Amino acid sequence: MKASTRTDEFKFLFENVDNIRKANTFKKMNIADFTDEIMKTKPMNSRAPEKWINKGGTIEIDALGNWKYTNKNDISVVYKNGFPDFIPYKHPNVDNVPIEIAQPKNYPKDYEAANKGAGLSKISKPPVNDIKKPPEGYTWHHMEDGKTMMLVEKDIHNEFKHMGGQSIVNGKGK
Repeated sequence: MKASTRTDEFKFLFENVDNIRKANTFKKMNIADFTDEIMKTKPMNSRAPEKWINKGGTIEIDALGNWKYTNKNDISVVYKNGFPDFIPYKHPNVDNVPIEIAQPKNYPKDYEAANKGAGLSKISKPPVNDIKKPPEGYTWHHMEDGKTMMLVEKDIHNEFKHMGGQSIVNGKGK
C-alpha cells in the first residue's frame, strides 16, 4: 500500500473519531437559546425548557439533536431521537419484555402482560403484590417501538416527561 493512501486512511479515521466526539458533546442551553427552530426539535411531551431551567434544571443539546435534561439533583436523562433513554434507571434484574400494547389504552392490562412476561409474582425479586401493577418503586415504560416494556425507576419516569410507545400505538404520537 502506498504511503499517501495509508495517510489518507488514517486522516479519514481521525476525522470520523472527531465527528463522533463532537456528536457526543452536549452544549448547555440558556433560556434565550431556545429559538423557534430549536423548539421544533424538542422531544414531544418533554418539559418546557423555561420551566425546567427555572426549577433548577439544565438542558443540553448535542450535534445530533439529542436533548439531555438534568434535574436540580444532577440526575440526567438523554432523549435520543425524541425518546428518553431510561437504561441507566432500569431494574437491574428484569429484562425488557415484549408485549402487545393494549388498544385502547389500558395500563393494568399492559402491566399484567409485562409482569407475566418478566416472570414476576408475589415471590419474585422484585415482587408484585398485584399482577396488574408494577413492582413497588418502579413502573413499566412503554418503549417507542410500540411492543417492548422496560421496568424503570418510577420517580425518574414520572419526572422526565415524554412520549412513549403507548402514545404511539394509541395514536397520540402523530
